[in-house]
Amino acid sequence: MRFTPLVVLLILISLLSACKGDYDKNKAIQKKKYDSSINEVIKLENEKLANESKPEIKRNDTGVVVYNKGELIWLLYKVESKEVKSTYLKKDDKYILLDATKASDRIDEAKEEYIENLGKK
Repeated sequence: MRFTPLVVLLILISLLSACKGDYDKNKAIQKKKYDSSINEVIKLENEKLANESKPEIKRNDTGVVVYNKGELIWLLYKVESKEVKSTYLKKDDKYILLDATKASDRIDEAKEEYIENLGKK
């Protein structure tokens, strides 16, 4: 009888450990799936920043959210001490920058598929 809580605890820990492995595997699959799209959008954003004479952003310093299976990609980063949000829409196999109001409306209705560099690190 005294060992029952200990056995239950060990079983729960084993189950939770197995679930974490599935989460990590799924996240790696999602990253690979959206990798080229994210790189394309960051390249477009860097071109926009270059035209504005602002420094480039790096992917590992940029928050990324992919919505609706890659239809929308939202970037969040800081440049010159200001927080910047940019949203790109996939149209005819290319990404175009949306203005803030259209982006906000679309994001409100969209489903998150993949998140990178946001939250606790």
